[in-house]
Amino acid sequence: MPLNARSDKGPIKKLSGSSNHGRYNTQFDSVDIVAFDREGEEWGIFSNYAEIPIKMQTPFGEKTFPTVEHYFQYQKDPNDKAYLERILQGDAQNARDLGQKKRWSDFKLADEAMQRAIQEKLKNPLVRRALKDTGNACLIEDTGSRSSQNQDGNWGWRTGGSIEPHATTGNKLGILLMEERNRLHRQEGNFSMIVQNPRDLSERARGIMTRNYSNKNLIHLSLPVVSTTPTQASYPSSRMKDSLNQTKKHSTQESHHEVSQMIRTMMTTSSPSLDIPFVGKGQMNGTFKIAFDNPKDAAAFQDMLAKQGFKTSYFGDGERYPMEHSGKKLNHIVRFENAGTKTEIPEKALQFLKEKFNDDAKVANIVENMGFERPKMGVSMHM
Repeated sequence: MPLNARSDKGPIKKLSGSSNHGRYNTQFDSVDIVAFDREGEEWGIFSNYAEIPIKMQTPFGEKTFPTVEHYFQYQKDPNDKAYLERILQGDAQNARDLGQKKRWSDFKLADEAMQRAIQEKLKNPLVRRALKDTGNACLIEDTGSRSSQNQDGNWGWRTGGSIEPHATTGNKLGILLMEERNRLHRQEGNFSMIVQNPRDLSERARGIMTRNYSNKNLIHLSLPVVSTTPTQASYPSSRMKDSLNQTKKHSTQESHHEVSQMIRTMMTTSSPSLDIPFVGKGQMNGTFKIAFDNPKDAAAFQDMLAKQGFKTSYFGDGERYPMEHSGKKLNHIVRFENAGTKTEIPEKALQFLKEKFNDDAKVANIVENMGFERPKMGVSMHM
């Protein structure tokens, strides 16, 4: 089906509640999600049926496939020219119907074919922009609103987040799209938007879905809207503000859990090069949060900033925002406000980071991600 005016945009919603995920074990969890299915609906551009032509190599030369679905089904029997011609003569549904009569010789080939097709599809600027507009939300192909025989619990979810018996996670298309989005973010230096473990994020969302909405489909489920088709400039600050606003609708206990989860999520999407995770950055008032693994470093850094005129606060020993990163517990968070009055990090704070990391490039990246001007690092690290 051709794309329409809303196929490349839509809401980012918040899926919250107690969870069946093993790590949360019935505790409260919250995940920002983008749900998609039919190509004519919101975010439908991510559907394999969306008419985004892709040029792919075949044993019979380069061919243009009208959709990802055409190419994916063709790859079940790529050396059959007559099969290829029948695939190309019809629409995406016809391609799927023809493909149902074929079987993969190795399911690994299916994964590889889908990845090739998605990467080619992302050469289209409209698709690439739409994918980046999802920020670091969990992408989910939700097929639960279809008739039961047409639901897919392998590449997507079935009703209530259920999956096929042979599937390890389900939502393989959503996970693949998140992995490709990570690749785009890395290429453009948007390290703070990277989802470190797309598969786990998908499973966290499914844990909430299966425990609370087992008889519903995600697309038609009424959920709080975090934002609608945000631009890169709005991240992460507007997401932080919107998420905080959403907590007002919950109980005090749920709000604490949700804020904790929001900060944990933003922390784990930091640049891989930062050993001090970037937790959150405000836009209007220059508010930042960074996490440390011990109180001594957190207190020292807070003291340096406070002496330079920053308004600071400290949340320590897991009192409000316990979190983990790369196997480490980071329970010591320093929050500070710049209010737009300072562009350079205080010299003593810079020196503190130099001594902690002994790595010019890493320190410069940390400082820049905190919202200050990138420092000149020509001076010796051991002053």
